[in-house]
Amino acid sequence: MRTITEIISDAASATHTSAIGPVLDVCRELSSDGRFEETAQVLMAWCKHAPHSEHFIKERLPAIVLNAYLVKQDILTFEQFFQWEKSTPGWADSIKNHALSEVGLPAAVASVVKAMQQFAQSQPGSSPALRDKAAQRR
Repeated sequence: MRTITEIISDAASATHTSAIGPVLDVCRELSSDGRFEETAQVLMAWCKHAPHSEHFIKERLPAIVLNAYLVKQDILTFEQFFQWEKSTPGWADSIKNHALSEVGLPAAVASVVKAMQQFAQSQPGSSPALRDKAAQRR
C-alpha cells in the first residue's frame, strides 16, 4: 500500500485537463484501499483550497466508492446490486453528506457495506455460498 504522499505526488505529476483530476485520482486510489478517513482528509483540504468544487466532488464520490471499493467487495451480483439500489436509494446521499468527515465517511461506507450484506443474505435465490460469504464479512 502506497503512502498518501506517494499517491498525491503521482497524481499531481500526471497530465490532467482540470485541476480536480489529480484529486479524484487520489480519491480513487485511497478508496480502492478502503482508506476513507484519508479520502475525507484529502477532500477537506481540497475544498478549503477550492470551495467552489465541493459540490462537484461530492457528486462524484459515490461512483468512486462504488467502482473502486464496493465492487471489489464482491457482496452482490450485478443484478442484485440494481435491486438493492432501488430499495436503498439514499446510499449515495449518505456518502455525499459525509464526504468531508474523517469519521462520517468511513462510517457511511461501512453502513453501505452492511446494507449490501444484509440484502445479499435476504435473497431467496442467492446461493448458500454467497450468503455465507456475506455473513463472514460482517
